[in-house]
Amino acid sequence: MKEYHDRLLILAREVLSASLGIGDAPMYELLKKRDDPFFTQKRGVFVTLRTKDGALRGCIGSLLGYQPLVDQVVRLAHEAAFNDPRFKPVAAEELDGLVIEISLLTEPEPVSSWREIRLGVDGIIFEHGGRRAVFLPHVATEQGWDLETTLKHLSIKAGLRANEYLDPHAAFEVFQATAFSERNDENKV
Repeated sequence: MKEYHDRLLILAREVLSASLGIGDAPMYELLKKRDDPFFTQKRGVFVTLRTKDGALRGCIGSLLGYQPLVDQVVRLAHEAAFNDPRFKPVAAEELDGLVIEISLLTEPEPVSSWREIRLGVDGIIFEHGGRRAVFLPHVATEQGWDLETTLKHLSIKAGLRANEYLDPHAAFEVFQATAFSERNDENKV
């Protein structure tokens, strides 16, 4: 599996280089020609960019897969670098200082209560009053948050008051993710 993950990370980095005009993306053509079921599967994906000191620099994803994995990684890597509304577009001089992380998601499943969420295992989709927000499974553990703190931050991310997750009309779905990055060889599940 590591070989597959490594190829996706190379692909994402090549997309950023090519988009900045300082390289091309031969991995894309290679993976498209291989027609490997891993790269043609359709599943949710997030691409996260961090600085080498761990600060978030961009993160864009799709909860559901609607195109082959290789195409989603290309699109989302580009979106994370240049279209995350929280950040200015990545500049060429920043590229070497970025660490790319890719998270491959399982299909979201509803849970009847926020109390069923397994912190550090489940990614969380929170929806209430037409607003929606998502955290990947490892966000809470990286921040050192307990479940209630995580859900308060998720409510705020959705543009709601911190305690809106307690409303009986709030809905939750969970998913799992396999995350891998250029920073190290170990995968987060």
